[in-house]
Amino acid sequence: MISQDEKTMKWQEDYKTRMNPVLLTKLLRTAVPVLEHLEWAVEAVEKGTCVTILPLNHQGTNQHGTHQAALISMSADYTGGIAISSLLCGVPIGGVHRSRQSERAVLWLASMQVKYLAPSCGDLIAVCDIDGEQQDQIRRRYDQGRRNLIALEVGFHANAEKVAIAKMTYYLQPPATSVGKGTSTTLVTHGRKTSARLIAGLRGRHAQDTQASIQSGVLPCPYSERVAGVHGRLLAEKLSASFPQLGVMVNARTAHLDFVLKKGLREGIKQVVFCGVGLDMRMFRMSGVQAQEEVKYYELDLPPMLSERSRALREFPELPVVDRQMIEIDFLRQDLQDRLLTGSDFKLNRKTLFILEGCSMYFDEQQNRCLLERIGQLVAATQGQLWCDFVSERVVRGRVVPPGVREFFQEMQEMGEEFVFGKDEPETYLQECGFSAVEAITAGRFLSSDDWVMDEYSFVVATAPSPPRRLAVPRDERYARCDSYASTPAIPLLLSEHSSSDPEDRCSPF
Repeated sequence: MISQDEKTMKWQEDYKTRMNPVLLTKLLRTAVPVLEHLEWAVEAVEKGTCVTILPLNHQGTNQHGTHQAALISMSADYTGGIAISSLLCGVPIGGVHRSRQSERAVLWLASMQVKYLAPSCGDLIAVCDIDGEQQDQIRRRYDQGRRNLIALEVGFHANAEKVAIAKMTYYLQPPATSVGKGTSTTLVTHGRKTSARLIAGLRGRHAQDTQASIQSGVLPCPYSERVAGVHGRLLAEKLSASFPQLGVMVNARTAHLDFVLKKGLREGIKQVVFCGVGLDMRMFRMSGVQAQEEVKYYELDLPPMLSERSRALREFPELPVVDRQMIEIDFLRQDLQDRLLTGSDFKLNRKTLFILEGCSMYFDEQQNRCLLERIGQLVAATQGQLWCDFVSERVVRGRVVPPGVREFFQEMQEMGEEFVFGKDEPETYLQECGFSAVEAITAGRFLSSDDWVMDEYSFVVATAPSPPRRLAVPRDERYARCDSYASTPAIPLLLSEHSSSDPEDRCSPF
């Protein structure tokens, strides 16, 4: 049983490190720049209580010199949210406190109704005070790992006169359930779509300026900027401001993969598997490289991401006709071989390029190893290749922190796309996963750049030794320990006749 003195001490520490008005004002103004513009501030916080102020100034008033109604609503939103947050001792709030997705609570405004009683013609004071019984209910449900739908009231006063009452409903969810097994919440799904739009935005924003695009003859992409939308363009602009090399790195990897894919298509690649396709428009840009009726593209990703992809592609009625198939998969819970061999028309007797772009950094070491070993068996069976990319371990672990990278990592963390894995020597790691003829090049070398930051990002092309005629895929102890495939049966790979290929057909193009 925790004593009252211990509770008091915990609250005092929580107040100091997470909930004091000065800190919250700074964090919220950073997260929501319009609050800085309005000079909005947190005045006081106690357990279950929050007081904020919306000053009467030029930027927050209408033609009559009174507060704009929408700004009163916005003030209500943050005032009520802080009151709820004060009940969660030590718990970071997503979008406010810098935190890992696995640690933070998700707090979202579900609905609100504001009754305006009088003109607001003075500094507007908002007060939310959650009563003791409701406080106990909120904490109890949260501690049990249950979702909360919280109704509360925020009152507004100006010049000692009550000017508005807001009835608010919030959605609160603990971190343990925010990424629950087999589910995707609205916010988690939003984060994944956000990441895909960001990459499309970076491709559209920087492609014409990237040295690699010019030198390697990469086809300009007429689709990326449009598929990114306003959201992707905004994110690209925002993140490029803090990390200027980001766009160049993304487009260097685009150029390198384009080069590998074009070479592969000329030399007999008949199937291309995108492991995490996102909003990649590469298969449409490549339509002129080789007769597309000879090549099949398999687009693998999470169901919500494929739904977003389908929505985005409907905006392009002029797209070239490409033989492609979307395949829903969660790489952490479903087996790649099973999804390809039983959920599509994928053929083991056709030379295949597997693309794992922008994925390795989001999986941990064991998850990466499980996935790469399964891809390696398919690469060997199809006499194909793997293209993938790696961030250096020294950057991910913070041993080397290039300018702007910390801010970029924090922004990605807020999106729910935290960098957790890197390799300083990706060639060695892929060889450990069963690949051969592994060649890697850093973005710096590829661009002939002397910016050392570019050498913390590598592109890798690898093949795998040809297996026996019948390759049984074992569920050995490594797979048994990997949650990703714990319930997946072994899939036998039946090889058709191949003629031996020129070794140069199976190596990277350096």
